Amino acid sequence: MKYIVLILIIVGGYYFYETKSDPNTEIEVKTHRDIYTKLALTPVSTSEIITGATEFALSMCDDISFQNAGGETTSSCKNKFTNFKTMCSNQVFGEEEQLYSSKNKVDSLSKRFINCVSI
Repeated sequence: MKYIVLILIIVGGYYFYETKSDPNTEIEVKTHRDIYTKLALTPVSTSEIITGATEFALSMCDDISFQNAGGETTSSCKNKFTNFKTMCSNQVFGEEEQLYSSKNKVDSLSKRFINCVSI
């Protein structure tokens, strides 16, 4: 029994070392959730927030029942998104690339961007 516990501790330590402790491990932001995964380890950039928020906004556009409840269609939602994305990016984030390490700030910027493109 002692050996099994010892093996579990060693395997768990190795897993933690490989997945959590390597500072060179770069987390690629593709989804809204990835923003917060990366933010737990390193600051996130403006473009990463836009990428994650874009994925979230487009997933809301793909939700037929959500769009019908708002009197929209999925195609009209995606058209609005395409038309407003650049304007909203500039309005919410400005022209300059920045790094953010505050979860509250990232939440605020992400929500502002999503609300802007969802007008």
